[in-house]
Amino acid sequence: MISGDRSPRRKGRQLAGTILSLVVLLGLMIVLFPGTSAAAATATNVAAVATVSASSQTASTGQFAVKAVDGVVAGYPGDYTKEWATYGGRAGSWLKLAWPNPVMINKIVLYDRPNTNDQITAATISFSDGSTLSTGTLANNGAAQTFVFAAKTVTWLKVTVDSVSYTTKNIGLSEAEVWGIPSTGTPASTTPTTLPPTTTTTTMRRAATTTTTTQRPATVTTTLPATTTTTQRVATTTTTLPPTTTTTQRPATTMTTIPATTTTTLPATTTTTLAGSGHVITVTGSIQAAVNAAKDGDTIYIPAGTYDGIVSLGGKSNITIYGAGPSTILTHPESDDPIFEITSGSNITLHDFAFQGDYDRWVQQCLCIDALTTGHIYNIQFNTPGFVAINARGPVGQWNDVITNLEIDHCQVVGTAGEFGVYLGSGCANVKLHDCSFDRNEGRMYPPHAVYVQDCHAIYVYNNYAVNTQKNPNGYAYKAGIDVYGPSHAYDIHFDNNYAANGYGGLWLVSGSNITATGNTFENMSNAGVAIWSNVSNSTISNNKFINCLYGVTFGTDNTWANNITLTGNTATGGIPIDRAGALNLVESGNSWNK
Repeated sequence: MISGDRSPRRKGRQLAGTILSLVVLLGLMIVLFPGTSAAAATATNVAAVATVSASSQTASTGQFAVKAVDGVVAGYPGDYTKEWATYGGRAGSWLKLAWPNPVMINKIVLYDRPNTNDQITAATISFSDGSTLSTGTLANNGAAQTFVFAAKTVTWLKVTVDSVSYTTKNIGLSEAEVWGIPSTGTPASTTPTTLPPTTTTTTMRRAATTTTTTQRPATVTTTLPATTTTTQRVATTTTTLPPTTTTTQRPATTMTTIPATTTTTLPATTTTTLAGSGHVITVTGSIQAAVNAAKDGDTIYIPAGTYDGIVSLGGKSNITIYGAGPSTILTHPESDDPIFEITSGSNITLHDFAFQGDYDRWVQQCLCIDALTTGHIYNIQFNTPGFVAINARGPVGQWNDVITNLEIDHCQVVGTAGEFGVYLGSGCANVKLHDCSFDRNEGRMYPPHAVYVQDCHAIYVYNNYAVNTQKNPNGYAYKAGIDVYGPSHAYDIHFDNNYAANGYGGLWLVSGSNITATGNTFENMSNAGVAIWSNVSNSTISNNKFINCLYGVTFGTDNTWANNITLTGNTATGGIPIDRAGALNLVESGNSWNK
């Protein structure tokens, strides 16, 4: 007789019991962890399947936002086409990753741009669940910076740059990795979204913004630059849609690029209706013709190309004019007239194009603003302006506020032949100038100025970058910095977190009152970081750095004295830190004057 321990019937009952226990355990796991599997439990870099958007991108050099998640850690001075670089962006720039379904993540790896000039010194990562994470300073050589945290389920995250190095011109990232587990549950949106088995990448820029949205799968890439041409390529059939963007679909291993100068334009009498009451007018001939045809609320798009002529805009409201980036060039050589003039209007926006000035016309203005109520000028390049890149001022001797609520940001001024980068003159009030760069401004007839402020008030100049490295033909040293002038009419003027180097002077205060200069860096000035002259009063110079300047701070006399000046928290290394001659009622505290 076979013993009970070896009975097949007993062994069968034991096996059935074991299987039943496993089934119950598996069911319990499915209840506790729905939508999980052995494969899904493996953490992957989910950044590669995210929709990417950014504050701006440098499209002309291929440094798109999508390159931050392309899986390649590289960038200038190496392969710059493998990194994301903003278009003149500094503090305030951002990169956002979003997923159609929730993802569970617990690690983020950030790689700064590897060049030594552009560096993130502080950033905040915010998540869709309301939590945030501070990054601190990223490695300036582009090395990995890893952030590990308790696992959280999110549908998006956003990296916002809080501060940058003073040498930064175009902040960005070489790469961003987000490690986690994709969810197979209900999509985050109210409309179900099914992702294809391959990856898709889409870059989108809307006409009136600089935000770029990108979706990227693995085998197909779709790029929508900010143009007005839409071309869909499917198999061998080509369809031309109304011009809003340019779309290129390509196989996984083959790159197909539509040149920047290849555009499809609407007929002169055709417009595209916007979501609001306005229309999009695409320039097909002269820009002035489009401006003349525009009605309040319209948008004018200027495709890539070079446009020779004078543009005058006046008496209109809620007008936006934009181009395809630096490949849209406005010029008018051999002329002393402004290339673009705003004579009057309100709510005018100009962005994403370039001016090519005439170096030999030393009185030429690229953009002249005579009167304007509320305006925004951004992402514009000014190349070799003859006299001034932006001239914003009312009639001489006009003390009424005729140019108000104007914002100028993320512009680049290179090689000014004349005297000024940006001139803010009489009649300006409540003007913000920030995140702009000024390079090699020459000043052939007079000493040049990156920014000149005269006879205006409520002026805010911050986060700008001014570097000049050469002398002009007449021997004038580049001033590199900012001048303030205007007895009794220049007041309430503020300079914060600017960087100026390799010139004659950083901040030149000739006259005015209630002026503040805080957190600026002045380096290698052949005269002074800050020069305070005779008619300056009730002003504060605080927490600035003076590096290898002949004088950190100096006072000049012109029959009168600078009065009630406060110096606090400043640091000077190299040179003579301060020359107090010419100061009256000077208050000093907390300065580090290294001799």
